[in-house]
Amino acid sequence: MERYDGKNPFTRDSFIENGEWEIVANRTRKILRGQQKSFSTIVFELHLRRRVLYFIYNIIVPCFMLSMLTMMQFLLPCDSGEKITLGLTVLLAYSVFSFNIAENMPETSDVIPLIAIYLMVIMAISGLSVCLSVIVLNMRHSAERNCRPPYWLNFLANRILGQLFGTKIPETRRKLQFSSGTKDSMSKIIMERIENENDHNELVEEWNRISIVFDRFFFCCIFFLTAIATFFLLIAPRFSYRDFDMDF
Repeated sequence: MERYDGKNPFTRDSFIENGEWEIVANRTRKILRGQQKSFSTIVFELHLRRRVLYFIYNIIVPCFMLSMLTMMQFLLPCDSGEKITLGLTVLLAYSVFSFNIAENMPETSDVIPLIAIYLMVIMAISGLSVCLSVIVLNMRHSAERNCRPPYWLNFLANRILGQLFGTKIPETRRKLQFSSGTKDSMSKIIMERIENENDHNELVEEWNRISIVFDRFFFCCIFFLTAIATFFLLIAPRFSYRDFDMDF
């Protein structure tokens, strides 16, 4: 048996355009049989590709919008009380969105579509952002437990991340000094109370500054994770498919 690969595509004069699929390339192959076979075979090969406009408009763009809302929760002030609410709302929107997409996906376990993998990764990032928001809120309200930040956390927030994001370190407040003339017990009690309030306010400001720094840091982390997932799951496969089209 001898096989000859034909590079000339066949004509598509009677072809009707389809809204879901497009023909990228086509070719013919003529197989010449030997004397034992009474006929030869001509094989027509089609390279089909799914059109992407429908998925961009109905899946990818809403995913981008929900991803922006996921990152916006790190820009909300901790005192607003809406960080966790926004994160859970976005996560719930992802769940409903993925359920609607699953109805249009082929029910097979052989190959998982890239768009389904991308959606699951974005949902995981959204869930991670909720956990990170819980950590930030826990830092913000640590002053209510009269808990001072550990040295490593203070060094990381002020010396490393603080300089990276341009957060200024406030000057250390001077403690009140008792003069020799303040021998009255009532005056000492008042001065001690004022000093305790100043220490508490300084502790609140310190935890507030740390929470703001980590808010900005987690915002950058979620942004880069979303960008990496988008590049490797949506953009990079398009270039590999183009190389396959050229070799067809």
